Amino acid sequence: MEIPAILLLHDEYGKYKEGVSSTHRQLVLTLREHRPNIPLFSTVLNATDADKQDAHHDGVELLLPQVYTGDPREPSLAWLTFDHHSRYPHLPSKVRSIVGHFDITNKAAVNLKQRFPNAKVILFTHDIPEDTENYKGAEKAMCIEAKKKSILEDAKEADVVFSLGNKIFDYFQNEFRAICDEEKPPHHVKFVPRPSKIFEDARPVYIEAETMVVLSIGRVTSLTAESLSIVAERRNIKWRASVVNNEDDFKASKEILDHSKSTHLQVTLYRCDSQEDICQHMMQAHLVLMPSCAEPFGLIGLEAIAAGVPVLVSSKSGLADFIKEHIKELRHSIVEMMEFSKEGAKHLAKSIEDILKNNKTEFEDAARCKKKLLSTEYWKESHHQFIKACTCVTEGDL
Repeated sequence: MEIPAILLLHDEYGKYKEGVSSTHRQLVLTLREHRPNIPLFSTVLNATDADKQDAHHDGVELLLPQVYTGDPREPSLAWLTFDHHSRYPHLPSKVRSIVGHFDITNKAAVNLKQRFPNAKVILFTHDIPEDTENYKGAEKAMCIEAKKKSILEDAKEADVVFSLGNKIFDYFQNEFRAICDEEKPPHHVKFVPRPSKIFEDARPVYIEAETMVVLSIGRVTSLTAESLSIVAERRNIKWRASVVNNEDDFKASKEILDHSKSTHLQVTLYRCDSQEDICQHMMQAHLVLMPSCAEPFGLIGLEAIAAGVPVLVSSKSGLADFIKEHIKELRHSIVEMMEFSKEGAKHLAKSIEDILKNNKTEFEDAARCKKKLLSTEYWKESHHQFIKACTCVTEGDL
């Protein structure tokens, strides 16, 4: 008798992929560890030989789209969402659960329900549109309402919705009230991610240096540039600004740096495409800075903590709530973020200087907090909930 498969939908797969891709792979590894006999499949648009090797090692089969000779078009999510019969004819014949991610494969997951009517639809939310889209320009801000409406429409079709961390969970717990009068409102669960192994295995070494390295991850802000310019007038620092795999953010960051930084401040702007790049930069940093004005969770900040590197985290991030709940010893790493102003820049500059001034002690504290965090295995309950959602018996399995 054929065992029904679990079909996970995404556009890429790989050991060192960052962001949603990191969480996607974590879901695969969690299922494989606890349900070794269930067939696992993951869609992708493209895959290198290294990606295929990673998938084989993880115990998941990658499904690439059918490409026709003479068709000049690049694979797109539309192929998976609307043209899956012709582009993905080789999906497993019997599917137990379909897992998608909002703003990437949520529409595909809902549409594939027609092809697999007995399958459960499980969706993940990773973002809060009202918090983040306003910082991505006028065009993105104008689409907030449409994006929210789309999320609610697809949530109504889902059997379970998982939200990443307290802040996102709390937001959608309220938003989903709008669909509670439906006959089948979504079952909503908080999901707490585990750091990727590359960060858990990292062993940073504190080295005293005349010029100290501050690493920021994510889009550069005028507040960060002004704050680090203040610090640079008092001590030798080098700012490495890493923008994670986003062309628009890279261009916007370069524009801010061209107009905002002090002549005293040495800056290098990097475009990081992988966890491997990010981890290497963390190992060379004296401080990892996540000064986001809006960060619904802050996975990279969690990975910095798991790596054992001193961090400063925005009070407006979901990660700040996580720290207060799980590692209270790092509360001093939460910095109150203000809108861009001279006072806000001075406040952030002082927090940065405090960490750099006592850097050896901060590294010792970071190592202790890393050990404590990983020993708690805080992620186990939400991973159990995910496994249960994916693998409980449905009508189609009987």
